[in-house]
Amino acid sequence: MSIKRGLAGGACTLSLVVASFFGIVTDKVRISPEGLENLINCEGCKLNAYKDVAGVPTVGVGATVGVVFGRLYTDGEVAKLLARDVMIAETCLVRNAPTKYTQGEWDSYVSFVFNVGCSAFVSSTSYKILMGKKPGTRYQACEAMRMWNKITVNGRKVVSPGLVNRRDKDVALCVKYL
Repeated sequence: MSIKRGLAGGACTLSLVVASFFGIVTDKVRISPEGLENLINCEGCKLNAYKDVAGVPTVGVGATVGVVFGRLYTDGEVAKLLARDVMIAETCLVRNAPTKYTQGEWDSYVSFVFNVGCSAFVSSTSYKILMGKKPGTRYQACEAMRMWNKITVNGRKVVSPGLVNRRDKDVALCVKYL
């Protein structure tokens, strides 16, 4: 899926969501257009609420808070939810992993935190390597995101092909400028 086009049937107009996103956040975020494109391509974008592969109510670009089933969201509302969630992910990085990042690292870790949450990030091997709590290189910190490829189904952790693909994209972006 390209950021320049939406999908049929309740999909966002991605160019409007992106334009609205950067209009809302102005200089409040560090994520780049490339990083935002990666995040949206990994998450998808829908104007109708749905349950994700783990059964979590979701809308827009992976928003899971305050989702209302049966409601058609606008591209502007989706952009606001996305802006809120990206700023939460970036705040997590600033507070918990204050280090210098390449743009690719920043973008991929924002996507990672956006997907797994802040608590999971600070328990991750990626975080521990970044913060020197575990030996490893920046490349290995990026690669460690691949460990987060499972979802819970019926109380069991199972590998999700979608998460495997997402981690491949995040890792490729993470190591791009190393």
